[in-house]
Amino acid sequence: MAAKRDKWRQYQTLKDSIQLAEYLPETQMLNNETLRMLQLKYKDVVLKPCNGSFGRGVILLSDKGKSRFDIHVKKRIVTVQGRKQLYARIKKETGQRKYVVQRRIRLAQIDGHPFDIRVMVQRKQDSAWQVTGTYAKVATKGYFITNVSSRILPVSTALKQSEIPSENLLAEIEEVAIRAVERLSRGNPTLTKVGFDFGIDSSRAIWIIEANYKPMILPFRFLEDQSMYRTIMSYIRVTPE
Repeated sequence: MAAKRDKWRQYQTLKDSIQLAEYLPETQMLNNETLRMLQLKYKDVVLKPCNGSFGRGVILLSDKGKSRFDIHVKKRIVTVQGRKQLYARIKKETGQRKYVVQRRIRLAQIDGHPFDIRVMVQRKQDSAWQVTGTYAKVATKGYFITNVSSRILPVSTALKQSEIPSENLLAEIEEVAIRAVERLSRGNPTLTKVGFDFGIDSSRAIWIIEANYKPMILPFRFLEDQSMYRTIMSYIRVTPE
């Protein structure tokens, strides 16, 4: 299971698909060279533990100009001066854990809070993959990731509140999710559910942020419409893990 969760292997698997590569933010294994390369290219980057979950250990690095950098962990921000101090501080935060460094996607926002979209994809034994549920996660004030969410919304409501043109957008996201899960499930015949996090930026571009092999089901119960929750549970009862 650890190999499945490895964000670097996941990225490489999806990147090998011509159909999926365009939806992936550029990602590298973290070292001083790749950190400098992506930071110079994109200014702001995100660092993620390879085997992390629930947003634990995720770091946002922001270039403030004149060799000043903000290191954002949860709600805490540390400012450092110069690359030598930057690398030392990053090393202190990451310790011995393996990390990836990734281009930061500036997510669409609702009232100043970034949000992303969770897409649940499931299958029953050897049957075809199906999208069984979706919702939008709105980040809590002061957080740059949606793992700490203040609201769970229907996707249609989130798109309307964010003023992102929604025509065919969710259909495209679901289509990409099916392609991605088919790619990831090669060689993983026991895989029966994946929760994808999709981001949308201000230009309406779609991005695969992450694939979760043990996605939380509980947030679907927070939606007024319980039909998606019932569908998800019906799949889980048929294909217990």
